[in-house]
Amino acid sequence: MAKTEAPKPETAASTAPRWFRQVVLFTALIAMTFAWGVVLRARAPFTANDASRWDTVWSLVERGTYAIDEAPWPTIDKVFRDGHFYSTKPALFPTLVAGEYWLLRRLTGCTLEQRGMPIVRAVVITFNLLPLGLYIWLTGLWLEANVRDSWWRLFWLMAAAFGTYVTGYCGTLTNHTVAAFAALYALYCVLRIVHEGRREPRYFALAGLCTGLMANFDLISVLWGLIVLGWLLRVDARRTALYFVPLGALPIAAFFVTNLFHTGSWLPYHRMFFPEYYEYPGSAWHPRPGTEPRPRPKTLYVFNILVGHHGIFLLTPVFLLSFLGMGLGLRRQTGAYRLFNLLVLGTTVLTMVYYVTQTTSYGGWCQGFRWLMWMTPLWLLGGATTTEVYGRSWAVKSLGVVFLVWSITSAVYALPMPWAKPWILLGGWVGH
Repeated sequence: MAKTEAPKPETAASTAPRWFRQVVLFTALIAMTFAWGVVLRARAPFTANDASRWDTVWSLVERGTYAIDEAPWPTIDKVFRDGHFYSTKPALFPTLVAGEYWLLRRLTGCTLEQRGMPIVRAVVITFNLLPLGLYIWLTGLWLEANVRDSWWRLFWLMAAAFGTYVTGYCGTLTNHTVAAFAALYALYCVLRIVHEGRREPRYFALAGLCTGLMANFDLISVLWGLIVLGWLLRVDARRTALYFVPLGALPIAAFFVTNLFHTGSWLPYHRMFFPEYYEYPGSAWHPRPGTEPRPRPKTLYVFNILVGHHGIFLLTPVFLLSFLGMGLGLRRQTGAYRLFNLLVLGTTVLTMVYYVTQTTSYGGWCQGFRWLMWMTPLWLLGGATTTEVYGRSWAVKSLGVVFLVWSITSAVYALPMPWAKPWILLGGWVGH
């Protein structure tokens, strides 16, 4: 018989003021409007990074192929195979975007070459702004039900809406934002199942679908997906097998099928390790002799992704409160929340170990350490239920305000151009 955790008898929902949901809705609309204003001001739709995806979108609709030889936007994120250039990005995400572009092209007759920005803006609404609004709304609902202190409830709502790079990257087409959105949607369903004892099939099905999408959009998040699967099997094996697994398998199957057409293999290019694909005239993947960067010491790399120029805790110090709370929560909490904190901390450590052992790159020219962006909702919700453990004094709350303002500064600075150096590097504040 499947093990079932009894739901916690008391929640924080009864302590939340009636107007809190209105604040959540207003906050979501403000965040979406702010991001939309930045998108409207943009004049060049493609940067070196997202041009690679847009080239694939264009080629699928205009040429019926994943090859990007004739695509109109230059990009360094490409490989050369069997006489053709292909984007290095995994295929499923640009294939989904191509579906919307195909529909818009049929309805309006506009092409990306003729009227690029209106189409780009429509795609940004679909894949960034509307998901951002839902992301904030669900976070607010979860805070309403699980955080008792009204001050911290509002604090974490503001952090989720304005204080992380999830919002900061919403003006560009990137897999990191959609991975973070999918992670939050799945986590919301999982915590309702595990903590509140909700056993409706829809929660298992949505958790499975969103977990599968998350793993597609950011491959390293497969680790968290497997943890979630094991967690739900422990709670309710039958419903997990009936609803979570089949829905989660759909995007996984789509991942392999689209890769097969894109790369000729089941894997994306950046997981195939064929050096010859990156060796072509003008390739940016192999610098000229004498121009190779010096290898970075691993200790310096760890320093920079934690508290250095791409530092998680330097650029978005709200996460200092998260990790402090989750650490204390391991000693003071019990049940599902304690297990959740333990799983999030363990996943974070393993993911960090992976990047430290596999690379010394910071993800190119970008704001923050973007490869961990999908973990943002895990850190937010992990911290939200534990800051009450140590955050009752106004001294801690005042420090929290400083951290929040600092984090919002980083996110706002990134929004117009996330593919640039972090603001902390301006004027040499922090060295390389």
